[in-house]
Amino acid sequence: MLLAKASDAVRRKLEAEDGQRAREVADAVKIGSQKLQEKSQESWANYAKARSRVEALQQSGGLSEAHILTFARAGEFEAVVTAISEMSRLSPGDVERMLLDEDTDRLLIVSKAIGLSWTTLKQVALLMIKPSPTEPAHWEQLQAKYRSIQRVAAAKTLQFHLLRQKALGSR
Repeated sequence: MLLAKASDAVRRKLEAEDGQRAREVADAVKIGSQKLQEKSQESWANYAKARSRVEALQQSGGLSEAHILTFARAGEFEAVVTAISEMSRLSPGDVERMLLDEDTDRLLIVSKAIGLSWTTLKQVALLMIKPSPTEPAHWEQLQAKYRSIQRVAAAKTLQFHLLRQKALGSR
């Protein structure tokens, strides 16, 4: 919707300057908008499937770290997001942003709080290609940082974040 409004404003301005350029830009925006919509629909469908799988796991005995590891090894981003969201009680949007963020601190804290092992965390990080697997020193630093985080402190940090989100949401 926003893209369409912006493209209308740009189109009108370009039409005033150069009609041919306006048509080219309008066509490019239309193609871009269609691709964005297709990607959004594909992502929504993948998240819907992931939610169904995670809910089924919860109902049949519980979601575990092993499931997250399996999802990450299979490259199932939406399932990883949904599973971490369920285990941490963070929103899927928060978890997705956390996974895509260059700064790994939140990922480390949340992973420690929900009891993920280094093996699982590394597999999730590999899914996001952060840091590059060709940088062993960086992996060692990340592992040392992860091991230095106390689970109780991580759990308290996560709890504080959840309470803060709840308070902000009620306003």
